[in-house]
Amino acid sequence: AAAARANPAPAAGGDGGTAITDNRCSVEGCPAVLTQGQVTMSMNKFGKALCPVHQREATPLAGNPPRRPAKPEMADTLL
Repeated sequence: AAAARANPAPAAGGDGGTAITDNRCSVEGCPAVLTQGQVTMSMNKFGKALCPVHQREATPLAGNPPRRPAKPEMADTLL
């Protein structure tokens, strides 16, 4: 059981055949290493492992609406 926790199963890629084993951003040349949670969230939202920087530039898959900006009147109350 400890070995299973130490070596989690790799996440399947967007095409179903590619396995992500090193938790790196899918963008070529990007050195970012992602946590397993970041990989899972990115796979669900974008269909590939993306670091937070590249997620801002990516288009979410259908069914995942973009985040709404904060309401201006709410920003004043948070200070």
